[in-house]
Amino acid sequence: MIDPEAARATAPSTGRPRATTVSALFLAALRAAPGRAFLAMAQASLTYTQAADWSKALAGGLAARGVKRGDRVAIVSTNRPEMIVLWLACLRLGACFCPINPGFTGGQLANVLRRMTPALIVAEPATVAAVAEGMARAETPLPTVALGPAPSGWSTWHDLERHDGDPGWVDAEEGDLAAILCTSGTTGPSKAVALSHRWFTKICETTERAWSFSPRDVFYSPFPLYHIDALAITVASALYHATTAAIGVRFSVRRFWEEVRRFEATVFDVMGSTLALLWKKAPRPDDRDNPARLGWGVAFPDFAPAFEERFGCMLIDCYGSTDVGLPVCGLPGEPKPPGACGQAAEGYELAILSPAGERLPPGSSGEIAVRTDEPHALMEGYVGDPEATLRTWRGLWHHTGDRGRLDPQGYLYFEGRLSDSIRRRGENVSAQELEELVQTHPDVVEAAAIGVPSELTEDDIKVAAIARPGTGLTAPGLTGWLAERLPRYMTVRYVELVDDLPRTDTQKVMKTALSARWRTRGTWDADEARHLTEEQP
Repeated sequence: MIDPEAARATAPSTGRPRATTVSALFLAALRAAPGRAFLAMAQASLTYTQAADWSKALAGGLAARGVKRGDRVAIVSTNRPEMIVLWLACLRLGACFCPINPGFTGGQLANVLRRMTPALIVAEPATVAAVAEGMARAETPLPTVALGPAPSGWSTWHDLERHDGDPGWVDAEEGDLAAILCTSGTTGPSKAVALSHRWFTKICETTERAWSFSPRDVFYSPFPLYHIDALAITVASALYHATTAAIGVRFSVRRFWEEVRRFEATVFDVMGSTLALLWKKAPRPDDRDNPARLGWGVAFPDFAPAFEERFGCMLIDCYGSTDVGLPVCGLPGEPKPPGACGQAAEGYELAILSPAGERLPPGSSGEIAVRTDEPHALMEGYVGDPEATLRTWRGLWHHTGDRGRLDPQGYLYFEGRLSDSIRRRGENVSAQELEELVQTHPDVVEAAAIGVPSELTEDDIKVAAIARPGTGLTAPGLTGWLAERLPRYMTVRYVELVDDLPRTDTQKVMKTALSARWRTRGTWDADEARHLTEEQP
């Protein structure tokens, strides 16, 4: 059995105990604050004791169905308490928790199941049909559990959790897999990323060191539990500090501040698009009437200081991903240069690399690469895809696929995905840079830029934009506004005003979906309009 104290050593940088496994985090929190709220959600709230009791019964049910150390247990569900309890049950047995996006189709699920090879899969009612299709396509029959009425041949969740006895906690090691998380797949197919116990606890140590989290904090995330933001930087951080993780069902502009107030959250996370959506909402007299002290996210826009003033909280930049954890954290009150995410956190090293893998000098733009001298602090690899793992690990660096630059002081500037570059007339156009400019238009809430087929080879540029309601913005008007502000090589040919953009559950724009159906009836073609004007007598 695991001994929570034996599994902890002193972390030299902070002086507090160093947790090496997520299991040790939970057991230490259970002993320190058994009656404290651990999980707060719209469906239910759980204290640490209640979570321990529920996960014990569930672990017994999993063990009775043959789940053992090293096995993988998948769940396809939206955010609900059962997901976290299942994670704890897996930790008890030394099994690996595998939450999967409930929006995946049967074909996507088939690809994921072939790679993950789970020993058992749990599905909420809305996903049962897709899971059944995915198993059939993958030719992978699995023991199946329904979080609701069970189809023929399926077990029910209630059957799974009705077990007496205590299977105990395995003596997990920091290199054991604690979870497999799938990447968002916004610009390509999703990958299944294998993550160790130490990957999670390293994030906890980094955020405590940088952001001074404490047991008085309540961590809030409206993003899905199959994502790093909610599972690692929210739930695991709550475990690390023996405090509360508040999880929303999904991001909503209307509900965001309501949930922050209801959960009494002091820390929240946002992404670039969600911050813009919150900012563009009409101001209210009670905007500052909230308990939040700190919000964290990646690559905040220029209006971040005004956001802080309006909502009465501090925003902190960072840089991270499912693959590398959180290697960069801005510091509260740090006088860092505008646009910088921060410097490398303790234990991490950053570099900007050329396509040939050569290290570029400060100020040069290239691929962001990360490495560390600590075992298991980065991902263990892409499950079922050794070739992709080898492509990512080259020359002793993890190649992130992100574009950025470092200044002479070591501050990182995130510039977007390398694959999110548009090639037009022999020039590379940064989609992120273009989107940031479009979003400075006072009538634009959010925008996405993509490369589309051109009769001149390479790409033409299309911008899809969400207009602020009631402003009267038009596609020709936005095209003209951009033409006055963009260099010729970044000329936008197509503009479409849309009600919303296709998104993942983490509110990232799905460029693949935009590209698949880029020419719509509502797409304004500036070249076509100009030709029609020129042909007029």
